[in-house]
Amino acid sequence: MKYLPITILLLTVGLFHACDLDEYNPSGVTAETVFSTPEGFETLVNACYVNLRKEFYGTEDILLMTEGGTDCWFNNEKSFYNKQTTRYMNLASDLTKFNNPWKRMYDPINLCNAAIGRADGAGFPNDSIRDAKVAEAHFLRAYYNWMIVEQWGGVILRTEETAGPVLSAQRSSVDDFYEVILDDIDFAVSHLPMSQVEIGRPDKKAALALQARLALTRAAYFDPTTPEAVTYYTLAKTAATELITNKAMYGVDLYPDFNDVFKPANNKANTECLFKVTHSATASYNGDDTPNRLHLWFLSDYSSYCGVSLNLADGNDQSNSRGPGLMPTLYQLDVFNEDMDARYYASFQEAFICNYVKDPTNPLAPAKKRWTTSEITRFKKDNTVIKTTTTINTGDTALFFTKKGIADKARRNYGVVDKYDLYDVGNTDSILTTELNAHHPQLRKYLDPNRSNVNSDFCTQDVILIRLAEMYLIAAEAEYYLNNKPQAKDWINVLRTRAAIKAPVNMTDSMQVTENDLSPAFFLDERARELTGEHLRWFDLVRTFRRTPTAWVEWIKAKNPNILDVKTHHMYRPIPQIEVETMLNFDEFGQNPGYDTEN
Repeated sequence: MKYLPITILLLTVGLFHACDLDEYNPSGVTAETVFSTPEGFETLVNACYVNLRKEFYGTEDILLMTEGGTDCWFNNEKSFYNKQTTRYMNLASDLTKFNNPWKRMYDPINLCNAAIGRADGAGFPNDSIRDAKVAEAHFLRAYYNWMIVEQWGGVILRTEETAGPVLSAQRSSVDDFYEVILDDIDFAVSHLPMSQVEIGRPDKKAALALQARLALTRAAYFDPTTPEAVTYYTLAKTAATELITNKAMYGVDLYPDFNDVFKPANNKANTECLFKVTHSATASYNGDDTPNRLHLWFLSDYSSYCGVSLNLADGNDQSNSRGPGLMPTLYQLDVFNEDMDARYYASFQEAFICNYVKDPTNPLAPAKKRWTTSEITRFKKDNTVIKTTTTINTGDTALFFTKKGIADKARRNYGVVDKYDLYDVGNTDSILTTELNAHHPQLRKYLDPNRSNVNSDFCTQDVILIRLAEMYLIAAEAEYYLNNKPQAKDWINVLRTRAAIKAPVNMTDSMQVTENDLSPAFFLDERARELTGEHLRWFDLVRTFRRTPTAWVEWIKAKNPNILDVKTHHMYRPIPQIEVETMLNFDEFGQNPGYDTEN
């Protein structure tokens, strides 16, 4: 298995801070010389990937911009960490929060522009080889620009390499962005090979998958009955169904069991994956001491309670790199019917097992874990049943953080936190202010039991960005808006058949939906069941409500009632401080609407 080598070039490419390669290259070797051979050009293309691995997928900034501030997740323990993103607080008064994501998206775009602009002079033996290589840059530029336009709207569109400081800019429209984006992905579909030698490079199936996602997103800007919407929904349907109907040819398939999709053993060679960001066990390849920190960001506090010590399987909840993390909203938990849908327990962990071992150096240590007074108090135990002499057997359930309501939780011989401890169920449904809200069902998708030790943050799991299941969801949504509800229903039911619990009672029939079940709200619910935590929720919400911002606000507040400050103009982020201070014509360029007057 050969992984994509990431070369960090000495080519500084900040949007307003770009400098010539020569300025940082005392050897005197110029960019024209370096990139005039296929081997040199390869290093330029490799550099286009750097931020995907080092700055985006594996770190919290992009995670919080794509999952935070949505209906599904809120800050663990109701913290105010990155409140501009997760709570929509103080966005106008603190524009620095988006400096890094903004720059980290534009930096690789300049590298992509350089690759696209220099391809003809790279000395490839024929056009076919050249086009296959530069198609990677087109794919990546489409991806980066999609992230920019969906987060910030019609801002700065660069299609040519900048070789020096650029201190002024003009806005480009959303239409302009999508013209470039869709042209780029068309080129990628046409010229990328069926497969790549190195894992992490996009191939034809990755390009088709991204094309389907981009076309679905573009269609949402138009009334569904318009010719423009029909064109883009048709493109989305065509690209997605090409992958579904020819999955064997593209070497992909749905796992028969949803539980297998995110098993660590399947991470590096995943049958369902269409495109991924790779992380290496060789630290120097990653550009960061903790290349993938996603395994830290959805954890519940479990260690040191009721005989559960820090362990590899449950995650490092004591990490200094963890931050406050994210906890699920009541909506996210209740969107599953866990009695029928196996995706809930495949996605969320509720039970933690006692791993108590008697200290052999302490003759006074008990042979079994005993309840402590603080644990009895914390978990609100009936002290006539659970006493300091009561023991928990090693290997038994010690903690249970559940979406269910447990009537006799005070009498059970393990720590129980149920939904009534976490949420104001039936009233506001908001997360309660209590010491127990650090104990919640935790997302399993990024857990890495293969770390070197329990205290290690060094996770080398790859991050799947697009998988085949999303193609079924895209095809279904596109068919729905094209008024082909029977086919939309069939695509959804493929996923729900897989998701159905099969034993002891087969729930497949109960999991099937009808045409009448389909609606925009249904698609959001189904995506929350299938794709939660996968860096897509922000995009799903803004796509669904693109033409109705008020409904976007109402949905978020209804499903995540702890978010109090979201407003319609928050559908686009503010232009960050780095541009406000640097752009000489910022008065002309202007802040995104709503932020100049926001209190």
